[in-house]
Amino acid sequence: MKAPISWLNKYTKVTLPISELMWKLTEAGLTCESFEEIEGDKVLNIEATPNRPDWLSIIGIAREISVIENSRLELPKIPEIPKLSANLPIKVGIKHDLVGRYAGITIADVVVKDSPLWMQKSLKLVGLRPINNLVDITNYVMFELGIPIHVFDYDKFLSPTLTIELSSGGENFTSVDGVSYVLPKDSLIIKDGDRVIDLAGIKGGENTGITDSTKNIFIHVPIYNPLTIRRTSQRMKLASDASYIYERGPDLGGIPQTLRRVVDLTLNLAGGKVASKVIDTKNDSDFKPNKLSSPINTISNILGIDINIKTIISVLEKLEFSPQVKAGELTCFIPSFRADIKIKEDLIEEIARVYSYNRFPLTLPSGAAATEKIPYFYDRNYELKLKNLFQNLGFLETNTLSLISEKTILMSNLDVDNHIRIDNPVSLEYEYLRTSLIPSLLHSIKLNADETFLKFFEYNKTYLPPVDKAQEEFALSAIIKEGKYSLIKGVLDTLLDKLNITDIDIKPTASGRGLWHPVKSGVIEKKGQHIGFIGEINPQVLGNFGIQGKIQALELSVTALKNLRNESLFTPIPKHPPQIEDLTLEIPNGIKVGDVITSIYKTDKKVANVELRDIYKRSYTFRIYYQDPNKTLHDEEIEKIRRLVLKNLKKIIYKKV
Repeated sequence: MKAPISWLNKYTKVTLPISELMWKLTEAGLTCESFEEIEGDKVLNIEATPNRPDWLSIIGIAREISVIENSRLELPKIPEIPKLSANLPIKVGIKHDLVGRYAGITIADVVVKDSPLWMQKSLKLVGLRPINNLVDITNYVMFELGIPIHVFDYDKFLSPTLTIELSSGGENFTSVDGVSYVLPKDSLIIKDGDRVIDLAGIKGGENTGITDSTKNIFIHVPIYNPLTIRRTSQRMKLASDASYIYERGPDLGGIPQTLRRVVDLTLNLAGGKVASKVIDTKNDSDFKPNKLSSPINTISNILGIDINIKTIISVLEKLEFSPQVKAGELTCFIPSFRADIKIKEDLIEEIARVYSYNRFPLTLPSGAAATEKIPYFYDRNYELKLKNLFQNLGFLETNTLSLISEKTILMSNLDVDNHIRIDNPVSLEYEYLRTSLIPSLLHSIKLNADETFLKFFEYNKTYLPPVDKAQEEFALSAIIKEGKYSLIKGVLDTLLDKLNITDIDIKPTASGRGLWHPVKSGVIEKKGQHIGFIGEINPQVLGNFGIQGKIQALELSVTALKNLRNESLFTPIPKHPPQIEDLTLEIPNGIKVGDVITSIYKTDKKVANVELRDIYKRSYTFRIYYQDPNKTLHDEEIEKIRRLVLKNLKKIIYKKV
């Protein structure tokens, strides 16, 4: 928001040096870190917080300066609208869930010409280009009072009956600046029959725009549903000064004053006659000041300091809160332009803000450290343990957004219906909450396409279906470009070994279509509990992402890993050495090596360890460690165990032969 000092001086006297004024405004909440000098005038660059739409007006900023400088606020004197002296009928059909309040009036016999130099200068200082007196008046009043206005050429209406509605989608619309658009579904529009004449709250239409030949006009002052305006603005990637104000919810009670101000300036600068009764969907009685009360001693209890009651009253009077004190109770009547003041704590915060937090005495925090974990405590030790493990294995960590696009979901062969859609996404690139980290990691691989060998991992949140009962869950995913399955399987084995998770099972994936390869991937389980997925990414998915070669990946549920992990137990080093021998077996297709190793372990308690040492075609060499904690084993004892090992292995290796 740009605020020229010369414009502010029309409503309050600015006496502070510019640097001190900027600091005081920032201290009060209106961040002001810079100013510009334009045509000899100083223009403040002010950042207004989203909850203060009243600061999106010159008068709103002037009101704050008058409080800061303890000066008087002089509001413009706005006369009542003159009586009807012409006849230009107008009717507007409105759905009240789309419009907070709506007012309008027709004016006949206006003369379009240049606006006066003082108005042109004011508009230039806030970054607007003067066009003509009618358009300039609407822009001037919008910046002055903080409520957008639009003016139509009445004679260009196809019908004097207008409707405000949502678009069906696909309608053609050309704005006043000559740009054509195809409207998305549920955009707020105004029609004069079957024709769209206004993209409400964002841009007016060329078909009813003001020209040099305009004689009769319709002025309207609407306040639209902020969510509807924001949604349309984002979908069309189109914003304006008006949409910026509407998204923050301007003052509903300021509509009559704004309409009177526009009519007064129009009659003075463009001539004309009032040609219709005022349309107003609500009465001023609907916007009575909100009454808030608080015991006076509560103020000091909440703030932690005592502020003189006279100072409190002075602050609240400057803010136009009409304070009253009776029987130890402070009562204020909050004007409609301060819709952010809803509870007594808001009121007390205003006192502190204007009084200045910098005047509060410096104190050290008091209290004791918490002895119990707070609700929703998150212990990062486990997360850091997993991350350190992957970093030690040579992986690079990524940290991607939880929001993905519909395009990414479809490219990953995933079901869009299984993803939660955000109602008001920032853009279509961030529309859905992800159910897997793998698509995000594939984007990372794609961004580093020049590298031939990559290893990425991520520890982050996913949002699992069903959508109506979706659960937020941390996942741990890893991805290797141009690696063999044995590499990603080795990562899984190392992780499970560090967590002391044993007896896992890898089962084939159930579906031929999806993110994972239909044959070269599997589901990781333990006793029926799902842990995650491992294997190769579906070549069709890689093609969708434009990735060449093969990608091995791993995705695990952090919750499952936590539930299945076993604490490490100290075991004394055995006094007696193990007997070690290698056993080479020919294992036919369809037999899992893991089943073979499990069978060897289960043969005898004296089998201390089993390692897969070598693979040649279908021949697998296992190194077996035989060990007894109480004695050194003899060859006869080893031979007896070996026979049992081979006997058990024959049952699983040759059961299908």
